Parts: sequence; structure tokens; C-alpha cells
Amino acid sequence: MARAGADVAINYLSHADGAQAVRAQVQAAGRRGLPVQVLGGGSNVIFPDAGFPGVVLRVVARGVAFGDEAGDVTVTAAAVTVVFVTRSGLAVHGTIIELLHLIGAEDRFIARQFEFHALKLGFLGSLPGLALAAASLAFLGAMAGRIDAPLLPRLTLAPAQWAVLAILPLVVGAIAMVTARVTVMRRLARMI
Repeated sequence: MARAGADVAINYLSHADGAQAVRAQVQAAGRRGLPVQVLGGGSNVIFPDAGFPGVVLRVVARGVAFGDEAGDVTVTAAAVTVVFVTRSGLAVHGTIIELLHLIGAEDRFIARQFEFHALKLGFLGSLPGLALAAASLAFLGAMAGRIDAPLLPRLTLAPAQWAVLAILPLVVGAIAMVTARVTVMRRLARMI
């Protein structure tokens, strides 16, 4: 077997930048009867000294993706929750909202009250999650630092990644705020 860092001959090297590209590459290799070895970021693979007779597929997708299915489900669930809570608030405060309309309050003023409430709840609600995520990452990084295993990737985040993690409560709050505004404005348009 080849040792870490040794060069090994491979027949085909391919790159894919997303799930569809990976699927297409694997299907193409399957049609030709070639085995596939997928390499992701941080992958460490040991090949035989004779080389690898198939396709080595290097996945090069990087960064935060808002289009993946898991992220879509999370954002959709959060938006549906905000819509439900906002509609409940509109129902509970319907009499007050009608009174505000009678004395001349504009829809934007009423919507703004719901917006800032949703912003505050979204921001404050995401802070415990941020704290737990940061503590978990710090703990795992400290524990992984004690392991003497040169083939394992480092479990640390770059400063830019920590910054993205830190702004997530603001993003959650903004999503809640916009969702509340759209919900209130649509509901108020029906009340007139």
C-alpha cells in the first residue's frame, strides 16, 4: 500500500462542484464499469501501490450553501412558525388593530410593531443555539487537539467562519422580521 503523501497512479481524475455533478460523474463511471473513489475536503485515502483503476472524484464544493435541502427545510420551518405566530398575534389583537385603523394608524405602523417583535424573538431565540454551537466546536477542537493522529483533519474554524457563525442570530432575526412584515401587510390588506 502507498504511504501517506506518496504519489499513486490513477486512471481518471474528475472534479464535481455539487450533488448533481457528483451524481452525473458516478453514473458515467458506472456506465463504463469503472469503480469510483470520492474525495472530499480533508479526505485521506490509501490506494494500492499499483494505483487505482477507476475514477477518483474530487468534490470541490465550498462555502455556505443556502440551496441545499436541509437548509431549505430549516428556513421554511422557521418562516412557517413566524407566520403562525404572527397570525395568532393578529387574531388576538384584532380589536386593537381595528381601533388603530379607526384612529388613523397606517398599516406600516401596525406592521412595524409585529416586525420588531419578531426580530427580537428571532434574535434572542437563536442566541442559545449559537452559544451551544460555539461551545461544542470549541470543546471538540480542544479534544481533537489532544489526539496525536496526523491523518485526521484539524477541527477548527477560521476567523471568517466564526464570523459567519456569529452573525447567524442577526440573519434569523431578519428572516423573522421580513416574514412577519409580509404576513401582517397581507392580512391587513384583507381587513380593509
